[in-house]
Amino acid sequence: APMTAHLAWLAAYALAQLALGAWIARRVRSAGDFFVAGRRLGPGLLFSTMLAANIGAGSTVGATGLGYADGLRRDSWRECEVLVGGRRRHFAGTVTMDQSMVDCGNDLVSVGDEAVLIGAQGDGRITVNEWARRLGTIGYEVTCAISARVPRRWVP
Repeated sequence: APMTAHLAWLAAYALAQLALGAWIARRVRSAGDFFVAGRRLGPGLLFSTMLAANIGAGSTVGATGLGYADGLRRDSWRECEVLVGGRRRHFAGTVTMDQSMVDCGNDLVSVGDEAVLIGAQGDGRITVNEWARRLGTIGYEVTCAISARVPRRWVP
């Protein structure tokens, strides 16, 4: 009987995660979109997120439209950072196929705020070689992994 209760709890949790993912997928349109823009995580969402990542109570979490289908490695969240509002931010949980979550701490973010994975924003800068070093590889592997789904912008 205790095993059945555990399985029921796990099934309910999995369904809740799928429902949340479906809701996010409808809202995220590009790499710069955030789904909880300017809102704090409540106790329920905070608890479920804590199972995947260490974020603080009252954190604002944004979802970008980039995932491993775009060339991010699933384990990027452990070591790599993202620029939002010119500040370095950590990923909040495992990178999924089409999305990655970013912990924006207590800062307010808005829908459409840009998330920069490689490049500069404000005074912040993240290079390809930094990502490569953190992932234990070389810069060429990082750039070659970026899929055709990601738009390119030539900056002379």
